Amino acid sequence: MRLKREHVHLGRRSAHVSIYGKRNKFREVPLNSTARNALASYMQSLPSESAYLSPSRTQARRV
Repeated sequence: MRLKREHVHLGRRSAHVSIYGKRNKFREVPLNSTARNALASYMQSLPSESAYLSPSRTQARRV
């Protein structure tokens, strides 16, 4: 999956992920509070230079 930081929109009371699906259809997937809190914690643990939310092993070796 190629989910980038800019695809995730976290607010105080709401959150969603903007993605392009099959045939380039744009979707905004809402996140509940549990997912929002977990994603916020995970994003804080990522290195700031990481563009993707799930960096590959080869990207991790380069850093």
